[in-house]
Amino acid sequence: MSALAVTALAAVWPADSMTVGLTWTLPAWLIAAVGIAGRRLLTPTPPLLGQIAGSRPVLLLGAEVDEQSERHVARRIDLSQMAAASDAALSYVIDTTADSAGLAPCDLRVVIAPKADEIRMAERVIESLRRLRQPYAVVLPMKGLVGGRTRGIVATGADSLVWSVERNDVPGSSLIKRLFDMTAAGLGLIALAPIFIVFAAILSMEKGPVFFAQPRVGRNGRRFMCLKFRSMRPDAQDRLEELLRTDPEARREWETHQKLENDPRITPFGHFLRATSLDELPQLINVVKGDMSLVGPRPIIAPEIPGYDGDAQYYEAPEFGDYTCCNPGITGLWQVSGRAKTSHSERVRLDGWYTRNWSLWLDFVILARTVRAVIRRTGS
Repeated sequence: MSALAVTALAAVWPADSMTVGLTWTLPAWLIAAVGIAGRRLLTPTPPLLGQIAGSRPVLLLGAEVDEQSERHVARRIDLSQMAAASDAALSYVIDTTADSAGLAPCDLRVVIAPKADEIRMAERVIESLRRLRQPYAVVLPMKGLVGGRTRGIVATGADSLVWSVERNDVPGSSLIKRLFDMTAAGLGLIALAPIFIVFAAILSMEKGPVFFAQPRVGRNGRRFMCLKFRSMRPDAQDRLEELLRTDPEARREWETHQKLENDPRITPFGHFLRATSLDELPQLINVVKGDMSLVGPRPIIAPEIPGYDGDAQYYEAPEFGDYTCCNPGITGLWQVSGRAKTSHSERVRLDGWYTRNWSLWLDFVILARTVRAVIRRTGS
């Protein structure tokens, strides 16, 4: 994109000019800025192991990584199994994994990802890898150590790694976020009024209300009624309880994802609404009222709070600073990180990360990628 800016200016640059004036440099900077921003927006951010190894297969020792990273793993071995292994055994594992991938052992990247109680084991494995002259990377467990809206600055010493935590606030960013939410949601409601009327007419022909309102947990733990177009049958709860009681497979799916791929509660028109994410349009009303934001963590129901473990404080503690800056969102980080394919535990992790690291730029990227996800119909 930046090269296009240079090419465009070269085409119109006066041949006899030897000076660079503001008239020419300003457009160059503007076009280059748009190009860089566009490239950053349209290029998906690779998961952790993708950043470490690129497209190369990875031999992962340990388990302290997220689900996205695991998709890049050719073979996964528990670190505790490697702790007692000799150099020869470790060398055999490396050779076997590399051979199955059609690589030389030196081209295989080994990633050590210990849990907090496996650090000592990891030291012994790393020493073995050094003796084998095997390239490796280390993923350190950081959960609970880095909090607040942060950006990390890493410095290394002889035997230490320093992660400097800084506030990542931009003065007035919360106000700008709120003004943008109100403006965009208000204009959206006006522009989408005909669709609201059509959907209301269709849903009125079915038994049940047009809107589905459910208590959700909002900022400072305050409850609010989250609105959606109704996509389920009136006896949806009874159908769910019956299915979970009689179908073990469906019960396991519900416990993992808190949703069902073949949900008997959803009406035919409801399937269309959910596949296109149009059932969430009434949440624009929640945004205008101040209950929600366009981008934010999931608006969870109260029974989900215990499943957030330590991150439950973002939903329940009014004095806790991080979540208070974030209303629940119509869309969020998890919707553009796998959406329906993302497990419930992974959604919890992504919500916690967003509340600690949100920014106006991140919101813009999430909104753009949400549009792409809806167009591709990879909806939740």
